[in-house]
Amino acid sequence: MKKRLLYILVPIVLLLAGLLSFYQPNIPVETLKAKYGQAPSQYLSLQGMEVHFRDEGSREDSIPMVLLHGTSSKNTG
Repeated sequence: MKKRLLYILVPIVLLLAGLLSFYQPNIPVETLKAKYGQAPSQYLSLQGMEVHFRDEGSREDSIPMVLLHGTSSKNTG
């Protein structure tokens, strides 16, 4: 009986410990702006969201490159 309980509890505890190791609290928006929002960063209001973008590189380059990533859905700021 005790062995059976151990076989159930140990994996549950290990799973919870693993999940908790990935937890990161939200970072305040102002902290993120101070760290990543310096020039040449700009902000644009788009569908109720403040979108951070950068326009860099040579204007003579004929092929633009656009990189998109996350929408800060976790950071409720």
